[in-house]
Amino acid sequence: MKLLTLFRRPRETQPDAPPQGPPVEDLGKLIRTIRRQTLETERLMSLVEEERSLRQQHEWNAAMDAAEAYFYLCRALQEADGLTPRTQQALNMVWGRLERMLALLGLRMVRDVEVPFDPRVHEAVAKEGAGDHGPAFVCQVVQPGFVTSDRVVRHAKVIVSTHHSVQRSISSGARQ
Repeated sequence: MKLLTLFRRPRETQPDAPPQGPPVEDLGKLIRTIRRQTLETERLMSLVEEERSLRQQHEWNAAMDAAEAYFYLCRALQEADGLTPRTQQALNMVWGRLERMLALLGLRMVRDVEVPFDPRVHEAVAKEGAGDHGPAFVCQVVQPGFVTSDRVVRHAKVIVSTHHSVQRSISSGARQ
């Protein structure tokens, strides 16, 4: 008899509650730790992105200041006493290099005249001519603007006219 009781299977009992031993508690602690680390990682990524954005804005500001200063220099030279073809060629060469530098930073200067007024990139500060008929064209750039591939960094301040026959200024000389 004793032999039979030794080989008998023990009765299977179903536990009332799941075991709450050390492995389950450790798993809960691990999950909480992972959540805290994920939140901290996201916070650090946000700080890095903010720092990158500030650094890019600083680079853009320096480049925009230089480009805007050259824009005003060219306009002053044109208004002073006109330009010789050789001087115009030299200014256009510098415009080309300046535009390449801006392109390396992902910027494009908005300085064109004789183009249709586009409220997405232009801000009209004045209007020439009495007529309100027909589309408006940019006849003079008061302050150049800057755009990237997906947003406007600064709107160009322009004077608009409904007459398309406006004079090109040196500020858009590189595109003549």
